[in-house]
Amino acid sequence: MGIVAGLLEFDTANIDNSIGPLLEGLKTAFITSLSGMLSSILYKGLVATGFLTKKVVEGTSTNVDEITASDLYAVMMQQAKGVEQLQKTIGDDSDSSLIGQFKLMRSDVADQNKQSQKYLKTSTELLSKIEASIQSQQQNFQQFEDRLWIKLQDFADMLSKSATEQVVEALKTVIQDFNQNLTEQFGENFKQLNAAVIELVTWQENYKLQLADMRNQYSHGVQAISQTEISVAHIREQAQAIPLAMDHLGKVMEVNQHQIEELSRHLGAFEQVRDKAVEAVPEIRSQIDSAIAGARLANEEMAKGVQDSTEALKLVVVESAENYRDTVDRTRGALDDAATTTANSSQEIKEQFSIALEDINATMRNLVAELQDGGKQLNESYKESSNQLSKELSDIQNRLANTIEEQAHEHKKQADRVFAGLEGSIQQALSNTGESVEKQVKMIDQALEHELGQVMQSMGGALASISGQFTNDYKKLVRQMHDLALASQEK
Repeated sequence: MGIVAGLLEFDTANIDNSIGPLLEGLKTAFITSLSGMLSSILYKGLVATGFLTKKVVEGTSTNVDEITASDLYAVMMQQAKGVEQLQKTIGDDSDSSLIGQFKLMRSDVADQNKQSQKYLKTSTELLSKIEASIQSQQQNFQQFEDRLWIKLQDFADMLSKSATEQVVEALKTVIQDFNQNLTEQFGENFKQLNAAVIELVTWQENYKLQLADMRNQYSHGVQAISQTEISVAHIREQAQAIPLAMDHLGKVMEVNQHQIEELSRHLGAFEQVRDKAVEAVPEIRSQIDSAIAGARLANEEMAKGVQDSTEALKLVVVESAENYRDTVDRTRGALDDAATTTANSSQEIKEQFSIALEDINATMRNLVAELQDGGKQLNESYKESSNQLSKELSDIQNRLANTIEEQAHEHKKQADRVFAGLEGSIQQALSNTGESVEKQVKMIDQALEHELGQVMQSMGGALASISGQFTNDYKKLVRQMHDLALASQEK
């Protein structure tokens, strides 16, 4: 529109007054072209960034744990659609795309460059015509001056005879007036033409700089579009592998879920074992208490039987001594000769019986003391065994609970790392988790078997030692009672 307005107001007959409107029209056309291109680029940028369009996806949940593979696949599909739409917006063949706008801008710039070159050519031709006209006017003026000077010389020669001085003065006045008028008429025009030419040259230099700047910007724009095209192609190649990775990730998640269920089942079995162990501890403790009570009763009965036997043995020994004393008294009168011998024998027998009785009493005391010590040791052994068994069972229970809790916590951490990693990390973590679970299960089974075996062996050894000691003590007691009974019968 500016070019048309400048050309409509251009008058070849009045070039001096037509140059200003022509330059204003060119300036208006250039400014409107630049503003249109910038507005188009700004609009395309706003459309591409989604500022003027509605959002495709609006999130309904901010919980990352609730995001599934379908949600990720939907987001990837929407991103792919957005990239395709952006590619269409940038590289479509229509005039509304960014490349189309650059092509139109390039064609507009080329047209404007051609028109500017045409106008510059026209202006150059006009300036050449003006210069030729000025030169022709100068030549005509010079010819006119020469002819005038010749005529004036002729006229001076003719008038020299009559009024030479007056004519010369008049001619000088006429020539001065002519020169002054000529300078006034053509000097201002030459000054204006010179200023216009200087401004035209300045505008031409500025326009060349603007064209060079626009050329550089256009080159940068083409380079940026090429890089964007390469990036979009790379994004498309990378996005094609996402559905395959998501399918494989779904399979991995299924396997992981199955292993988690197996782990939960093993943990449930461990919990049952722990509950059974906890339930078995009171029963074992009750059995140990009953065994201790039975041993205590047997010890008391044994001590009571030994004490009764000792008292009966004392009575038998006293009765035997009294009977023997009566026999000695009855035979004292009949055996006067052997009185001294009998008395001595009686004293010796009495001393022997006293010694034997003291030995029996000491033996019985030692036996009772040994039985009491054995009972105490038995009670202490039972108590120590019971306490050790309770402590070991508690330790086993605590270690089992801690191990199960640590394994559950470790498996939870591993599961979190599995869900947060990539595909390779997920597979490696799952394999490590399975191996770790199997190893920990085996370690727990082995530790449980080892601890229970040690506890049962220690308890069995303690019971066997207690039973052996009790049997040996009882055999010794029976043997001594039997020997004592035989000795009393022989006496």
